[in-house]
Amino acid sequence: MFLCANCDYSTKAKDNLRRHIQKHLFPNKYQCLQCDYKTHNSSHFKRHGITHSEIRSHPCSKCDFVARCPASLRNHLTLHTNERRYSCKKCNYKAKQYSHLRNHLLIHNSIKPHACPHCDYRGKRIDALRNHLLSHSNNAAAETYLCEDCDYKTSKMANLRSHRLTHSRIKSFSCSICDYKSSYRSDISRHTNNVHNKPDKRFFCTDCNYKTSRADHLKAHVKTHSSLRKKCPHCEYKAVKSISVRTHIKKIHPDKS
Repeated sequence: MFLCANCDYSTKAKDNLRRHIQKHLFPNKYQCLQCDYKTHNSSHFKRHGITHSEIRSHPCSKCDFVARCPASLRNHLTLHTNERRYSCKKCNYKAKQYSHLRNHLLIHNSIKPHACPHCDYRGKRIDALRNHLLSHSNNAAAETYLCEDCDYKTSKMANLRSHRLTHSRIKSFSCSICDYKSSYRSDISRHTNNVHNKPDKRFFCTDCNYKTSRADHLKAHVKTHSSLRKKCPHCEYKAVKSISVRTHIKKIHPDKS
């Protein structure tokens, strides 16, 4: 059972509890301007509006929607096109509807206006607060966690924390070869070298099969052989393999072999 933390309400369905919590968050949020009708449910409020004499006189030519005013119709028509009329002034984001832009702007805003009545939690979006309120019920372990900045959902808080990092910085640097983006120019250089550039391994170890494209890597590798080297008894020559020392003696010191 899902229990409400604000009253004795209980239900077997999580969605029912979500809808119930809205009554505590926004009691009678929607008020009719033509009568005393009030409700916390937007769909109920819309149905009530039909009971009044005001006629919706602006029909959509592509579906059954009828708007009360031209502005409402124009906003609705964007659903039938790819036009994104609303642009963010802080980045390149564009939206078909103003409500989508309003939600996006929260990414650029550090203010979290929705406060939990039971703890210090504050959220940017009301749906995130609704999700948080369920953590005060007896079923917190089975909860779904919502991102405050987009529609991402997960059953694990650890996954949500990792996801939130994707919103922390604007990725303004792009790879010229593929779609990779990063917040740092150095990441682009590293990505290009690791993914798109395949340099020849010009530096190789004379004592084993190790090869590398960088001289500093070879120097570091050669040091791993230093403690295992065998020395020529006639000069300073050293080698990892005994056969290399014997070959050296035959070539350089033939009279002593």
